[in-house]
Amino acid sequence: MPPTEVDRRFMQALAASRKGDKAGARTLLEQNLAQDPDHADSLEVYGMLLSEAGDLDKAIVHYEKALELFSDYEEAHNNLGNIYVKQRRYELATNHFMAAIRINPDNSSALNNFGRCLAELGRAPEALAKFQEAVRLNTNYVEAYCNLGSSYLVLGKPDEATKQFETALTISNGFGPALMGLERVKRVKPR
Repeated sequence: MPPTEVDRRFMQALAASRKGDKAGARTLLEQNLAQDPDHADSLEVYGMLLSEAGDLDKAIVHYEKALELFSDYEEAHNNLGNIYVKQRRYELATNHFMAAIRINPDNSSALNNFGRCLAELGRAPEALAKFQEAVRLNTNYVEAYCNLGSSYLVLGKPDEATKQFETALTISNGFGPALMGLERVKRVKPR
């Protein structure tokens, strides 16, 4: 079956977004949703664009609508969890990260994001386990290595933290959060 007009416009919106034309992508997605308000992919990507623009409440509405249509929409769960972390609504965030991981246990992004949520809740050992799993699944996940380093630091293991920040720097030379992590280690580690 050939792609529909809505599907073609959705692909154009994705291309526009990747090129940095967020306004163009939003316009195409708005046209899609006017024609087909139940196009789950358009709802999810439009929610992502709204979130990037800081319109979190509208983004939530679009993600929730996508999840009403397709309850196993892994990325919608993950992205909605990220919004709830920004809003400090950690219980809701936890539920969505767990749903994304249930749908796809190999989703390193959801594992990393769930780890960040657990860290915000002061649950460093649990966060550490999520970050470890994320880097096991994606050995080039520089942000997860930094989060892993931060968790080791919170748990009083500066040598382990250093290893993680250094690994991040081997993946992405000069990566700011890894450099800052190493500076934090220097402040806590006795000389």
